[in-house]
Amino acid sequence: MISITIIILTSDSAYSTGGKGINPSEEDFILVSWTFENESKRMTTAKSPPDISKYTADKGSGIIDLIGAAFGPPYFFTQGAGGKGTYAAHSDSWDNGADKKYWQITISTKRYKNIKLSSKQRSSKTGPRDFKVQYSLDKNTWHDISKSSITVSESFTSGSLKELLLPSSCENQTTLSIRWIMSSNFSIEGKIVGKQGTNRIDDIIVIGERIS
Repeated sequence: MISITIIILTSDSAYSTGGKGINPSEEDFILVSWTFENESKRMTTAKSPPDISKYTADKGSGIIDLIGAAFGPPYFFTQGAGGKGTYAAHSDSWDNGADKKYWQITISTKRYKNIKLSSKQRSSKTGPRDFKVQYSLDKNTWHDISKSSITVSESFTSGSLKELLLPSSCENQTTLSIRWIMSSNFSIEGKIVGKQGTNRIDDIIVIGERIS
């Protein structure tokens, strides 16, 4: 007799991310994630007009946006942090973007505390080097997050955040916006960011602890 066990994961279940480098502890849960590995979602997102916000979260619920820079073109998704066969969201037109061009997600942290953020970025040589992470509860007033400065390189290694603890004001919020905003106009090669300079983002993962 063959025994088959079926495991059902819900939005309140702790689980790993399939080799993406984040494995929450037993008390942590993935609230939302974007890993860009869903081919159907990638195709829908790239259809005219291409818009990264069409790519719904791979786990949980939330909205991803790109403000100021251009999603694609012509490549809307390119090789991701996992290497060949994986995907990341691709962008260009980051020139003159300091303090005004950014990736953004909007999520809910309702009933969760100890919110932690992970992500991975890389750029081309003429792409943006310096980012920082900010949060907002109304998309108008933004607050810097301590220890969130990111120095991007031509690999996903140095441009990574791993379980960055967000301020307590991010806990138990119906709406929380987080953005990765350019903090200088310097490119990876130390010059001014070029219009054709690119940046990719991948493995955006937000975890938290359920409020009992």
